[in-house]
Amino acid sequence: MTAQEFDMLDENEKKIVLFEANKISEKKEDVYKTELFQVDDFYIESKVSLYSKNKRLLTTLNTIPRI
Repeated sequence: MTAQEFDMLDENEKKIVLFEANKISEKKEDVYKTELFQVDDFYIESKVSLYSKNKRLLTTLNTIPRI
């Protein structure tokens, strides 16, 4: 799978991919929990609001960010 293919998935399919992905790291900040996953040759950064678990921001990356 490529980052472009991941971006084209619907929300339920993205959740399945993240569930099966290799979790690299996790960090809790004041408002967000940030997680970094590896899928094939790209990475996915997930930011989840600590106040509202329903708000999630997913970003696909080609290199590992510093978190």
